[in-house]
Amino acid sequence: MFTWTAVMQLVEQGKLDLDVDVNTYLKTVKIPKTYPQPVTLHHLMTHTAGFEEGGVGYQITTDPAKLPVSISETLAKHMPALVRPPGEMTSYSNYGASLAGLIVEEVSGMAYYDYIQKNIFDPLEMKYATVEEPIPASLAPNAMLGYARENGQFVAKPPTFEGGFRPAGSGAVSALDMAHFMIAHLQDGRYGNKQLLKPETAKLMHSPAFQFDERLPAMDLGFYELRMNGLRVISHGGADTLFSTELYLVPDKQIGIFVSFSGGDGGLQRQGCRKPFSIVTIRHKKSNCLLCPKNLRMPCRNTLVPISSRAVTTRI
Repeated sequence: MFTWTAVMQLVEQGKLDLDVDVNTYLKTVKIPKTYPQPVTLHHLMTHTAGFEEGGVGYQITTDPAKLPVSISETLAKHMPALVRPPGEMTSYSNYGASLAGLIVEEVSGMAYYDYIQKNIFDPLEMKYATVEEPIPASLAPNAMLGYARENGQFVAKPPTFEGGFRPAGSGAVSALDMAHFMIAHLQDGRYGNKQLLKPETAKLMHSPAFQFDERLPAMDLGFYELRMNGLRVISHGGADTLFSTELYLVPDKQIGIFVSFSGGDGGLQRQGCRKPFSIVTIRHKKSNCLLCPKNLRMPCRNTLVPISSRAVTTRI
């Protein structure tokens, strides 16, 4: 989500255009012209570029000695084939997200992690957040151990790294800091007195940008849509071998939920992540719901109740 927000910031500045061939912006990697239609940022943000998906055996490492790794060199080395025309079908692409991060890096002239820190984390006062790998020493005491299930028990495992694919999932962020990020998106780009995105840009980001069929949920720009308990939800999630994470926003109700936990099968974890949301939205139907604005037990709408006020760093 940080990568897509960064892309939209550069679109606002006139440095990027969502409908222009990405090769216009890429300096070190070029996407082959397999089809007449060029791959655009719009395609990357809706996961409709047409890339095959890969990553097994090379995307994730547990060896910190292999870091840092150049994003451009990694994407050049592991470029997937274009297997369908751009704009035809949604197929989630970690490569596409990484490519968008490379574009942010090359167009802004800043290292990817520096851009995210300066233009997203700092304005949002996200003090326990990073996309660096390994995480900075100042944040290491707050890092959460990752667990995997072995022989019926949870066993602590070494942290995983995205390496050159880091724009696709290197974020390590506390739940409280993710609340700041969610507030900005729920308030049309505003957090406190800072404007992360212009209101019209945030609304565009949260609007349907691709829909394979009218009977299916749409893809927004960087978010995917869900219908849960009769509510329109914009969401994004992710997982590695140790962690599963889900972010849900209900703009119409000014509700945001962030869940991240470790251990167990990834598919089951994803189902578990949705259960708290289901409970909340079911309760919201009740007349005495604590989440209804008339009963909101908060100082103002600028504040969301964090899942945990403890600064525990988890992977997203």
